[in-house]
Amino acid sequence: MIKIVATVFLLITFPACKQPEIAIVNPVYVDSLIQNYTTSEAARTNEGDILFWKKRMDTLPENYVNGPKYAAALALRFPHIR
Repeated sequence: MIKIVATVFLLITFPACKQPEIAIVNPVYVDSLIQNYTTSEAARTNEGDILFWKKRMDTLPENYVNGPKYAAALALRFPHIR
């Protein structure tokens, strides 16, 4: 039974590794997106908050407010996880 499963696995796996390399996106669109990309206002604000609270944590690590505020700013980097 193990030989049959291993053979089927190999027959499925090896052809999948030999896929031809094709471009997913036309390079013209990629260049356009790179040239026109700007970070959002929320991302810029959050980066400023992260820098501020990191400096506060470095200067006053025993403060009870700095740690949670810094952690909240870091957590905002991942808005899709809520």
